[in-house]
Amino acid sequence: MFCCEGSRHEEASGELVLPPAKVLKDEPEIQEVHIVHFNDVYNLQPQHKEEPVGGAARFMTILRELKAELAPKKVLVCMSGDFVGPSLTSSFSKGAHIIDAMNAVGVDYATFGNHEFDYGYQSLINRLQGYDDDAQAGEGHEEVDYPKSTATWLMTNMSEGKTGDPVGGAETKRYDIVEVNGVKVGLMGLSEDWLAGCSQLRDGEIVYKDHIETGREYARKMKLEGAQVVIALTHNRFENDKVLTAAVPEIDLLLGGHDHFYKRADKKHRVVKSGEEWRWLTHTTLHVMGETLKKLSVERYDVDSDVECDPVLQELVDKYARIRDNKFKQVICQIKSPFDASEECCRYQEGVMTNWICDAVAEDYSVKDGLQSADFTMIMGLHFAGKKVFPVGDFTLGSLMAVFPKPCQIVVLKLKGSDVLKSLERGCSSLPKECGPLHHTSEALTYKIKMGKGKQANQVTDVKVKGKPIEPGKFYEVAVTEAMSQGKFGYPWMAEAERIVDSESGMQIQDLVLMYLKRHPKQAAQAQLGRIKIVS
Repeated sequence: MFCCEGSRHEEASGELVLPPAKVLKDEPEIQEVHIVHFNDVYNLQPQHKEEPVGGAARFMTILRELKAELAPKKVLVCMSGDFVGPSLTSSFSKGAHIIDAMNAVGVDYATFGNHEFDYGYQSLINRLQGYDDDAQAGEGHEEVDYPKSTATWLMTNMSEGKTGDPVGGAETKRYDIVEVNGVKVGLMGLSEDWLAGCSQLRDGEIVYKDHIETGREYARKMKLEGAQVVIALTHNRFENDKVLTAAVPEIDLLLGGHDHFYKRADKKHRVVKSGEEWRWLTHTTLHVMGETLKKLSVERYDVDSDVECDPVLQELVDKYARIRDNKFKQVICQIKSPFDASEECCRYQEGVMTNWICDAVAEDYSVKDGLQSADFTMIMGLHFAGKKVFPVGDFTLGSLMAVFPKPCQIVVLKLKGSDVLKSLERGCSSLPKECGPLHHTSEALTYKIKMGKGKQANQVTDVKVKGKPIEPGKFYEVAVTEAMSQGKFGYPWMAEAERIVDSESGMQIQDLVLMYLKRHPKQAAQAQLGRIKIVS
């Protein structure tokens, strides 16, 4: 009913037929293992205007009808990582809303992605165990339930530095062998090394082991222990998944995450990618005869807008929307001076609010506690969208979301001092007219803008980092927005710069501010002016 039709169906639904084995009279019957897969889900509501729009409630309808069609056969539901963030709901739920949905969907096995560490490792542990590590919604209001995960979590090649347990703790398994419709299925969780980009992990907190060597070791181990087929859940780039399946032929099927596109298995690589945000449901069938995988067939279901929403999941979606709306009313800090988020401030001069937010970002990407480092922050005025002045007093979560109503991810680049100078001059080039690219900075970076006369261009002078003149040949670690890092707005040198924290591991600016406030619960929001001096 929900499958693609015509040529798209041929592309999305195919069969991998393995070489025929010699037929014997006492050959065992072919048995089927049915697997549903998805990956990289951050929100419950649809996030795309174009088809397939996705969404947890529509996804559940397709899954429920598929299970009914296959009954009484067991359907194994697997998820390949990334659920904690980033999303606006994650800013208060820390991923609990997706755990809630995964429990309702009935996920059997899951592995971890890089975004599971967006709020630090202990927060991930709390999510899995159902602990509440966030402020409650308030008396008389609906609250996040923080459910314990009912899935079996797998991580084969990443461990806790202190205990040696797999990521997720003692309840996480390195591998598992489960019988599905009479077939012994071995499963493991493998990931490439993206730990260096997880900015909220402390040094040595998680230890990585080569995923190819480890995958080969455990695939063979499971085969020796009686597994008839082996499945790897991964959170890798597609190219690395292909390398893994080529190097470890014992892996019969790889269900991957990390990439946000759809990709089905082929004869050589046996890789399935199911996109993002509940947009696709992949149904894979393994046709097994004894110890031999005879055939592998893959069917794609598009989660389009014409699919009815499952009422149970829709209630969950509505519940978190209500909680979010209530959370946005909560006071997150007190402000001592008016927070000017208007274009008249952000695009023409420095401001108390812009300085404070840059300071919060810089501290989150500081060297404290062994986290990833940034020497300073640079954020363009056009990224601040509040369009109003927030008065002294209560500053709410809704106020913060009004300043940043859209996702605004922060990454860390390694830039030469000369590139920083070019960026600052590019940023102020249209002054005294409206200047969206004007760079607001954290306390460590100060500079002067000497206004040009007539056709003479504006010049940036007296640039200092922590009070010392910037060194053109020295490399600095700079926190910027993802859009800037892509070379947009006339910054091609940023697109070529080395990534310290890339777009896959960077955090949303709203989350960075909230984490800063959590570390400074009694400190009023305030920042000194004087970082940008405009000289006629």
